[in-house]
This record gives sequence, C-alpha cells and structure tokens, in this order.
Amino acid sequence: MPEINEQAKQNRVAAYANTIRTKLASKVIDVGKPEFADLKSDRGELLSGLNGEILIRKHIGDDGKLKGVISVAVEALASRLPDIKVNPDNTLGWKKNVNDWKAEGIDILEGVADPEPEEYELTATEELKTVDINAMSDFEAKQKLIALQDKVKREATP
Repeated sequence: MPEINEQAKQNRVAAYANTIRTKLASKVIDVGKPEFADLKSDRGELLSGLNGEILIRKHIGDDGKLKGVISVAVEALASRLPDIKVNPDNTLGWKKNVNDWKAEGIDILEGVADPEPEEYELTATEELKTVDINAMSDFEAKQKLIALQDKVKREATP
C-alpha cells in the first residue's frame, strides 16, 4: 500500500485522534491506574513510556509475568483509520482488533471518511509521468531525476 503524505497524516490525526482517545478511553495506558499496574519490566519498573498509547494486547507468560505488550500511539492509529476502513483483505492487519473492539461495542471506524487519492505519495514511476522536463532548466531536471532515482532505491528496499 502506498504511503500517505505528511499533510494527509496531519489532517487524519487532527480529525480522528480525539475520537480515538474518547472511544478507546479504557484502553489508553496510564501505568498510574490500577488496571495497568501490571505493565512492569523484568526489573519491576513501570513501563511509563507506554503512557498515552492504546493497549492492543498483553502477552502473559506461563509464569504469570508480563512477557510483552502490543500497543499503538493514538496518532499512528488515527493516521491509518481511513486505510483500515477500506482494507477488506486485512493487509494492514487490523481486522482482529477492529472486530474485538466492535464486540465490546466500540466502533472506531464510525464516522471515518474514505481515503482520498491525493493523500498518497506518488511512486517514482507515477511521479515521473507528471514531470514536465521541457519546462525545467537543465539543473532542475537533473535534480528531479536524482531525487526520483533515490526514490526508486527507497521503494526497492523492503
């Protein structure tokens, strides 16, 4: 799936972050609250670095101790909501979480707009199709081609 551009990320966070905090309030980590008091490191230190994130899942070992935590920053989830909404093949991996929340009566996708094509970064190939080299100076054209070459390398790197 193509990456969304920075402006789209900011717009999505502005549009959805407060709604997520409200809808998933019981899952917003605050290690000072009793329901999150078990979020401790091997050394018994509270995992305060997770404060403000949404708790997805705790992994408790056979010994009853916390082995790991899956969480997401509110802003990261907010920036993905429109893509999660239109992802029937679950390529983003959020279907289970969305279904679990729905089972609890929480619909995080309610009121989320479908993503717009202009929210996404163009691939190097798509961007090359839009470049008007004839309207550029030699220097501008060379700089643009260097930038596109770098972009192709980034796209090829997993």
